[in-house]
This record gives sequence, C-alpha cells and structure tokens, in this order.
Amino acid sequence: MNDMLITAASNGWEDAVKNLLNKGVNVNWKDDQGRVALMFAAENGHFNIVSKLLNAGAIIDLKDNRGWTALMIAGWHGQLHVVRELLNHGADIHAKSNDIGSTTLMLSALRGHTSVVRELLDNGADINEKNDVGNTALKYVAERGDEAIIQELLDLGADIEAKNNDGRT
Repeated sequence: MNDMLITAASNGWEDAVKNLLNKGVNVNWKDDQGRVALMFAAENGHFNIVSKLLNAGAIIDLKDNRGWTALMIAGWHGQLHVVRELLNHGADIHAKSNDIGSTTLMLSALRGHTSVVRELLDNGADINEKNDVGNTALKYVAERGDEAIIQELLDLGADIEAKNNDGRT
C-alpha cells in the first residue's frame, strides 16, 4: 500500500493521497531508487499534495539514491510554487547531491529556470557556491549559453573570475 502513495502523489490524485494518509501509510516510504512520495509530487508540480505530505510528516530533506532532495527535484523541473512551499517549510537550500555536490541553485540554473534561480537567491542560496569539482551555477549556465540567466546571475553578483578545482574559470 505504501507504493500506492507514490503513485497517487505522482499523478496528482489528491483524494487518494488523503485516503492513504488517513489509513496510516508510511509517508516516508522509499522506492527502490530511494524516492518518496514528496519527491514525486514535487517533480510534477502537485502543490496541494506537497502541502498534504508535509503536513502529514514527510521528512523534507530526505535524499534519494543520487542524494537529491525534493527541493532539488522541484528546482530541476522548474516547479516554482513547489520550490516556494518547500522553502517555506524549511527545506535545506544548501543541500548537495551525492554525485558531485550540486545544489538546487546549480541544478535550476543548468536547466534555465530563471524564476526558480531568483527565488533560491532571494531565500539565501549562495550564488558563488562551488560543487565538489569547483563549478558554480554561473559555470553551468555559461556552458549552456543561456544569455538571459547568465546576465541575471552576473547582475546578482556571480563571480565571473571563480576558478574550478583544476584552476580554470
């Protein structure tokens, strides 16, 4: 029955989520990839379900097998309203993935989600934070060539001279 909660959360079935929670399913049950219902709801932008899961005791900063949190997943998919909700509930804006230590800011910038990037920066994300290989959000955006978000990051104080771990800018 726990896997049914993930299916319902992923598909946006609010009534089913409510019924399953009322029946006592484990809100923090993980699938074989380490993902929980909150992550699926966040990925698909199901704001009301994210709120229900949080109110039912979903642990906001659980990580999946890649080390991604619900906030990272929402940011990667550009789900601005969900990002706001997770931040309002205290999601760790500085959490890093397991692979190379990417943050939600880096992931959102890489995907070109300017509104999410702004929201993260407004909530205290470090614009010049580096991942484990020394890259910043600006570095990833520059590789994509997204001029609008490059300019946005520069206007907000991104360090154009930041060097990665091998000494390159």
